[in-house]
Amino acid sequence: MKNRSHAITLWWTAAALACTAAAAVADGDGASRPRLAFSGEMSYRLLQLVNTGGLYARDTTWLDERQFDRMWQHRVVGEARVRFVAARRLSFTVGYRAGLVTGTGLSECDARLGIGGGESPPCELTGGIFRFTYNPDARNLGEYLILSGCYPGYVFSGRDWATHTGLHLRSTIVPNLVQDLLITSEMDQIPFYDFSLAYIGTVTLGRSLVVGGGVSFYRLVPVRPDLTTPPPETVNGETHTYTHRGIKLMGRVSWDPKRLFGKSGVLGDEDLKVYAEAALLGVEDYPEYYDRKKERVPVMAGVNLPAFGFLDYCAVEGEWYGSPHNNIAPTEQYRAVPIEEGFGDADDIKWSVSFRRTLKGGIRFDARAANDHLRFEDASGGVEPWERTVARDHWYWSLAVTAAFRTY
Repeated sequence: MKNRSHAITLWWTAAALACTAAAAVADGDGASRPRLAFSGEMSYRLLQLVNTGGLYARDTTWLDERQFDRMWQHRVVGEARVRFVAARRLSFTVGYRAGLVTGTGLSECDARLGIGGGESPPCELTGGIFRFTYNPDARNLGEYLILSGCYPGYVFSGRDWATHTGLHLRSTIVPNLVQDLLITSEMDQIPFYDFSLAYIGTVTLGRSLVVGGGVSFYRLVPVRPDLTTPPPETVNGETHTYTHRGIKLMGRVSWDPKRLFGKSGVLGDEDLKVYAEAALLGVEDYPEYYDRKKERVPVMAGVNLPAFGFLDYCAVEGEWYGSPHNNIAPTEQYRAVPIEEGFGDADDIKWSVSFRRTLKGGIRFDARAANDHLRFEDASGGVEPWERTVARDHWYWSLAVTAAFRTY
């Protein structure tokens, strides 16, 4: 889906370039000499679906039902990025991504402008195709405010595929408070191109506690209102109107007990961190399908086990999401109701164990065992709408090696 939307994303980027260039000229920021910088990476991942308990892999017509137990997947991805630093506060980045069993195309295309005085400007404006995460502690689960939908409420895991298209303003003007304002266009899930507005605030309390919260006005401005709010549905003899639009709320917390006593030399930077996140995927109730808020609340928690510097982190995460409906993103029908019979509470609990080890020279090893919201990438660079692991005894493991470089 992403490749078909590149015309729109390039338009966003062109607009951002014009705005940021004009702002830089007005600011008189030309103290530094323009320069180019390069970065990139190549990775190989081996993954095996150990148990899918009769889950089937279906093609786009939903007719191909070949069982995928013990299936192996090989994933090769390469990405190259060019960064042009036009002035001390103005830079442009273009990234291109290609691989086996992944999409090929732009992975990043943005302009960044620092706003304000000093060596570290208190505000930064980014426009175009960009990457953004608000929960750096979560390794697999979480990020519900921006990696989810509502009506139906679907969630994702993993985030290496996720990019955003639009504008992002970050402010650090208030001490110990990071504020993010995003205006984005939906490029991954149908109906496409709707505009959303999100605000996230993250405050550091003392030396060890981080608290964050946010609100997303999801699909606030629909491009095709007849698709965002489809025709009424008849359920149990009554007619109701459902919509993909909604207000999402998020709260999170992270605690690092090491900082209370000073960092120990035997523990790594990420060891012993405890974190959690919860969200409400749609404030408003609708009859029949969405009449209970607790069924629209995913909750995750994680802890980094002691790795004593041998690993970057060893993260154990768990999630509860009590939705009675399948965790499937909208498909071609554009309906704002569940399109398949749900699995009840069989898919309510998810878990993930993730490891990372970084070596000198840009070499990184990642390993994971999980029953999460695994979705494979499709040829267009997006991800499948349905999950590969559903019931509690389903799981997979993966091992990846990445070689990265940068000249800045």
